[in-house]
Amino acid sequence: AIQIYHLPVDKLSYYLGLWNFAAVGVFAVFYGKGVPKTITQGYLICTSIILAWHLDYFDEYSTWGLLFMLALYDLCAVLTPCGPLKALV
Repeated sequence: AIQIYHLPVDKLSYYLGLWNFAAVGVFAVFYGKGVPKTITQGYLICTSIILAWHLDYFDEYSTWGLLFMLALYDLCAVLTPCGPLKALV
């Protein structure tokens, strides 16, 4: 978007904004006490949009294969007694 719309952004500002986005997001998701719920939900929505946007550049078989593997991992995480969900709960 920066190159398409010719936005005047220098490298320092870009990397500072990117680092702030990542740091605030990690803090909001993993250390949620004291962080408003809307910030956490907004960060998760933004990362989901970014992931979907990147999946758009893959070819069809890679996208379906990745989504299938994510679905299998989700089933394993939720249904097995020794899955990753047990470690979180």
